[in-house]
Amino acid sequence: MKRFSLHIMFLVFLLPFYGLAQQTAMKRDFFFQLGVKDATHEIALVHLNAEDEKDFWADQKAFEAELELTNPNGYQRYLNGKHRIYREHQIVCGERCTHSETFERSIAYYLIHGESEARLVLSNKTTENQNQP
Repeated sequence: MKRFSLHIMFLVFLLPFYGLAQQTAMKRDFFFQLGVKDATHEIALVHLNAEDEKDFWADQKAFEAELELTNPNGYQRYLNGKHRIYREHQIVCGERCTHSETFERSIAYYLIHGESEARLVLSNKTTENQNQP
């Protein structure tokens, strides 16, 4: 009976930590998925006039600046999500697609500052290997 009570106490004590870890993982995934969703939407905006496009990207930059100030880790995950979609679009589209200069300039930022999962895994492995004696 004592052993059973000990297991229950142990479970009750660790349960909040498990929930916190899952909540953190969900937040991280949320920003990545938001970046994916936004980039997909931006690719679909091909019929905007120049003024509307300029306004759209100004609003987008304001949102991202606020996100970077309030949640730097979430901001990086957001950039990583956008990087993924824009890199896939760049590979599929190549030079066949015609986009505005504003669009090309805007996505260049995400391609430079975002990171793909492959680069993240490689950088984590490199860091782990450097920390080992």
